[in-house]
Amino acid sequence: MKHLLLAMIVAAGLWNFSTALKCHFCMDAKNDKECNKDTISCGQNKTSCIVSLNVETGLLTKGCERTVDCTSSNKRIKTKCCEEDLCNAKLKVNSSYQERIL
Repeated sequence: MKHLLLAMIVAAGLWNFSTALKCHFCMDAKNDKECNKDTISCGQNKTSCIVSLNVETGLLTKGCERTVDCTSSNKRIKTKCCEEDLCNAKLKVNSSYQERIL
């Protein structure tokens, strides 16, 4: 019985690991092509992929985020989130600056 319980715990841990959300990852990239080279597996509490655009510099950041943190009160930072694997590849944030550079 102990072995069965241990096996179930291990299987549950592996299930959680294998179902982790995957997002594109970059820091301060100049464009989507540069930003979509790397991916990251999100931690258990990070349930959204995010795209952030600094409207002053035009630099993009992508990665994992908690859904509740997907909005920014900073007017210089525009953000958008999604909740499927690699969904932040072509996700656009609303900014006329970004439309000019992409």
